[in-house]
Amino acid sequence: MKNIYIKIIIGLLFLPLSIWAQTTTENYIKTTTYKVETATPISNPTASQAVVQINYFDGLGRPKQQIALKQSGNGKDIITHLEYDALGRQTKEYLPYTDGTTSLDYRTNALTDLLSFYLSEDPTVTGNPYFETTTNPYAETFFEPSPLNRTRKTAAPGDIWKGNETNNNDKSIKFDYTTNTNNVKRFTVTTDLNSNGIFYPTLGQDNGNYQPNQLYVTITKDENWIAGTTFNTTHEFKDKLGRVVLKRTFGESNTRETAPDLVHDTYYVYDEYNNLTFVLPPLVNTNLPITNDVLNGLCYQYKYDHRNRLVEKKLPGKQWEYIVYDQLDRPVATGPANSPFVNLTNPGWIITKYDALNRPIITGFMIENNPFTSTVRKNLQVIYNNQTTHSETKIHTSSNTTINNVSFRYTSTSYPTDGYHVLTVN
Repeated sequence: MKNIYIKIIIGLLFLPLSIWAQTTTENYIKTTTYKVETATPISNPTASQAVVQINYFDGLGRPKQQIALKQSGNGKDIITHLEYDALGRQTKEYLPYTDGTTSLDYRTNALTDLLSFYLSEDPTVTGNPYFETTTNPYAETFFEPSPLNRTRKTAAPGDIWKGNETNNNDKSIKFDYTTNTNNVKRFTVTTDLNSNGIFYPTLGQDNGNYQPNQLYVTITKDENWIAGTTFNTTHEFKDKLGRVVLKRTFGESNTRETAPDLVHDTYYVYDEYNNLTFVLPPLVNTNLPITNDVLNGLCYQYKYDHRNRLVEKKLPGKQWEYIVYDQLDRPVATGPANSPFVNLTNPGWIITKYDALNRPIITGFMIENNPFTSTVRKNLQVIYNNQTTHSETKIHTSSNTTINNVSFRYTSTSYPTDGYHVLTVN
């Protein structure tokens, strides 16, 4: 039996544990994950024997330095430096660098060494003959000066991607926050509980537009955005419940110099229980009535039961899919699924069995002899609702469970107990 040891040692401030060769005046967590079998801990394991890492923390419990011992491609340590501003925000996320010291000691000059590393063109230092030097080895986040603490810009590492606090002509991702005008359509959903226990949604279309200033709008401008244009931007509209109701992007028009960019709208429509029910992609002309043919051919549709569980969904151009749950709200059957067996022609259900910790342990294929409909799904749901056994257990005796000539070391006491075809066993 392979023994894998993970040893975590927490060194508290002023607690001397010099045997581990780390800085004992710092707060740290050291982790050793072995790659090889061992009955006893290995003293000073090599990189091929174990992954040794240490995280140092400041007085507030925030990570401030991470060291992966001898884990680089050329056997050097990988050092990650972390720092925070006066408000506790991580405004700069530094790239890691390598160090040939091969020690778990805290690097007091990590930032200086990091900056020097990314300025070096010596491949013996970087381990990469194609290494591109930079004075900007970090991603940076700029926040607006308000209690809302919203992000204004994010900039990537590299000289040409460096962000500028005051200049919007830099190559950063920018964020603006505003409210809507009257150019967002308002869709609604009415639901009726049908005989199969499903809330059947109907899309309401003649509701006009949202009134101005009723939606929160976040405008994201990517690195290629040009001031004064909408191209390379995304507008996300949220209602007062925080639900995204519209994502608007802009495609390049043939006459971009003199005409606005083409608008591509994706609408998200919710029922009265806050369930996402319809997604209307840009190809849907929302200025015209949306027929059932349009819904079935172009839109995403979702239906829920009385417990707000997704039980039916339809993707554009695809048939309806059905989901069945057990009494613990775990998905146990999905279909229709084509048979993976050459001697079985009918579509069926992909079933999943769980253990008591809700871990999927067995998947299988169960034939369905009837055409897939809401009623067929309901009938199978009723069967699962009446079950008293919901989980499987590991078999520790010499006997196995065999289903259709496949043996495994789990019970098969939850539905279906037999008659299915095993696909995977974990």
